[in-house]
Amino acid sequence: RLCSVDHSQLFLPTRPPFGARQQALSLLQAVPHALLLQSEDEELFACVPNVCPHRVNIESNPFSTELVLERGHDVWSQTATKHYLYPVHVSASFLQPPTTGSALYLTLLFFMHRDYNLVSQLINSVATDAPYTSDDAVCFEHFEEIRDGHPNAVALRCKLSLAVQHARMSLPWDLYEVGAEHVRKVIHVTGECRLSFDEEIKVLTMCRHYREKLLLVSREVDALRRDQGQMLKKFKSMLEDPSEMLTASGEHTKSLRKWKDRIVRRLRAERLGTSDKELISLILAALRGRTLDPEDVLMLQNREKYTDAMQDGRESVMLAMQQQPRPSRWMLHTDINALLASPFDLMQRVLGQQAEREGMYDTGPEVPTMRNMPYVMAVEHIQELTNNSEMTFNGEESTDLFIKLYSLFTQSLGVKLPRAVNPVHQHTFATLSLALAGGGQNHGIL
Repeated sequence: RLCSVDHSQLFLPTRPPFGARQQALSLLQAVPHALLLQSEDEELFACVPNVCPHRVNIESNPFSTELVLERGHDVWSQTATKHYLYPVHVSASFLQPPTTGSALYLTLLFFMHRDYNLVSQLINSVATDAPYTSDDAVCFEHFEEIRDGHPNAVALRCKLSLAVQHARMSLPWDLYEVGAEHVRKVIHVTGECRLSFDEEIKVLTMCRHYREKLLLVSREVDALRRDQGQMLKKFKSMLEDPSEMLTASGEHTKSLRKWKDRIVRRLRAERLGTSDKELISLILAALRGRTLDPEDVLMLQNREKYTDAMQDGRESVMLAMQQQPRPSRWMLHTDINALLASPFDLMQRVLGQQAEREGMYDTGPEVPTMRNMPYVMAVEHIQELTNNSEMTFNGEESTDLFIKLYSLFTQSLGVKLPRAVNPVHQHTFATLSLALAGGGQNHGIL
């Protein structure tokens, strides 16, 4: 019998797995480095080393759950907890984390294994109103390395943010971006991982508070930049590098503390609480010029209006839409400012030199000398575009076609229609020519 040194009452089972032990082994699929132990009373335990896991990115299998264990990690190897012992429930249907740290590590492993339903069951076990210990903080910060855009993963990040919201800890992800991503993917979240109505309201409130905090801190940073730019640079170096904080003069340290206290008072006046770590991150974000995506801001505001209407029992709600850019209507009107260069200059200085380098012509393409196209020639031009297979942007006469259309659009070559009415008709004729030209509808031709 092979017994454990740290847990003398436990030993390694030697009989073939069957029954409850076989079912317990199925629970450890997400924990490849676990060791199943047994007691004299046939109680089962999972012994899991506390090592740094990494999920491998495999191009041929993008949803892989393969883990690589970094046992010599600089930070993880210095933690006091070297392993966790999880009792297996008597039904052999789930593991029982005895501590918050063990629950957090198991949550990390399930998250990497994409077992979203199991992660949702462990959320309450990792909830805390005090900062994590140093060992647990290392595990919590490791969530930053998980790149998972699955709707369930986004919802679970929101749940984890709510679980530690009273601990005043910095999150390993950007809650504002996660909240906006959750609004985009909320219809795809499964029932086991979906946020309740109250939880969603809390997440939206936290996102709104962050936006208000960032806006207030950005105003304070801009005010100090205008008044004392050099002092602000010193504050930035002190906040980014802890060694700078130790070597800074007493006057600079006192000034930084007073400035931070001023910002905290301003935040409290707006009923916005913050911790020292969060304040430093807000200041650094403002110093680096961080701006929130307008689409994310609008999406979160609309979602908050919707939840407020649902809470108040209103049947309708007024939502805002993102301002659309003005559409370009250059093909529907005459724009004399779009192209000011003469087509003759274009032929001689650009196309002529290029053609001369390529040896196609001795003196470059022939420059059209006429300034007006009579009605008969205009009709012949349309017939040529329709019947001549070479009069295309991909044919041998592509250069002549381009120059003629260029001249028509810039009105360097006028069209004499039967009745001289308005200049827009010349643009209409040029647009018709472009539409009839072979290859004129290709993507990017304009």
